[in-house]
Amino acid sequence: MDLNLPPAHRFAKVSYAPRTISFGYAFLVLGAIFAERNLSGWVMFFGLLQFIVYPHLAYLHARMAADSKEAEMRNLLFDALALGIWTAQIKFALWPMCGLLTAVALNSVATGGMNGLMVRMGLFIGGAIGWSLLLGSPVHADTGPVVTGLSMLGIVGYTSWIGLILRTQNRRLIDVREALRKSQEQFQFIAEHAGDLVAAVDISGKVRYISPGHATYFGKEAAVPDADWTGFVVEPDRAPVRRALQRMAEERVGVRVLFRVRRSDGDVRDIDCQANPIVDRDLRARTFILVCRDVTVNPSSQAG
Repeated sequence: MDLNLPPAHRFAKVSYAPRTISFGYAFLVLGAIFAERNLSGWVMFFGLLQFIVYPHLAYLHARMAADSKEAEMRNLLFDALALGIWTAQIKFALWPMCGLLTAVALNSVATGGMNGLMVRMGLFIGGAIGWSLLLGSPVHADTGPVVTGLSMLGIVGYTSWIGLILRTQNRRLIDVREALRKSQEQFQFIAEHAGDLVAAVDISGKVRYISPGHATYFGKEAAVPDADWTGFVVEPDRAPVRRALQRMAEERVGVRVLFRVRRSDGDVRDIDCQANPIVDRDLRARTFILVCRDVTVNPSSQAG
């Protein structure tokens, strides 16, 4: 159902799936404890609210809040407190408690560092001790093979999943930095050759940008949007130019190519072109910077 709410902060979006699935798995473990210890039906009812319904309400809270990121931080604080209470509710069953404690510790360090760890662990321990004193029930740490096995599987699965999320985020960050570095190199490359004929074209040779010198060198048709830059190249030399673009797209390396162009006055000139690809965040080359110099023997006709 579309409530026309603004999108949640990226932090809340990243937390939504792990919280929903891990809490759902915790409810499965709670069901195994219910069968093993013959718990009250009310415990399962409130477990349903906590582990199945709550993750969606937490995400809704993050979307509705004025500060979505801060709302998700409050959700994580509540997670720690609530899981501490549930630890006491299941009488500190050892393996389930380890699973809940591991989840709180991982989330705390990943999102709040050591300060976050201390605050949320304090809430977890406080919730566990406070609820235990309120219940006044003895500790029952032993669990049967089903509960133990499910808990161990959950711990391994959750830690692996969080590690995968962090690896994906780190990989994305590295890719963005690499793309930024490449862009900086391209801007420097263009700046160093500001007096030359500079063009940005796509894989098909369509112009995305051309320097002002093209209009005087090739005529006004050179400034038409989406013009075919290879159209200025004389027919026998177009194939090598297109192969150079294809090579840059496939290998993401710069190339140097020599070819001839026909000026607006009909004169044919020899061109020395240094071409470099722009690699985007997906590590694909879709745009290419062409820096061309007229190297015709007659110096009076040179560009720039």
